[in-house]
Amino acid sequence: MSERSRTQLLVPVIAAFAIPLLYVLSLGPVEWLYDRGWLPASTYDAFDVFYGPLEFLCDRWPWFREVLVWYERLWLR
Repeated sequence: MSERSRTQLLVPVIAAFAIPLLYVLSLGPVEWLYDRGWLPASTYDAFDVFYGPLEFLCDRWPWFREVLVWYERLWLR
């Protein structure tokens, strides 16, 4: 396998892991902004829909909820 084909393969693999990770990690800054009044209350429903898949995962896996609550507390101090 050539160096170029390895690089071309590596980009989608990194994206496949990075995009979902950034989605989950974005919850903290969004809650921080909302908690401090930087986001209007009208955006709450939109974020509820946007982060709905995380709520689904929390319902399915209690350990995921514990990790997410821990992460949220880091941002809300």
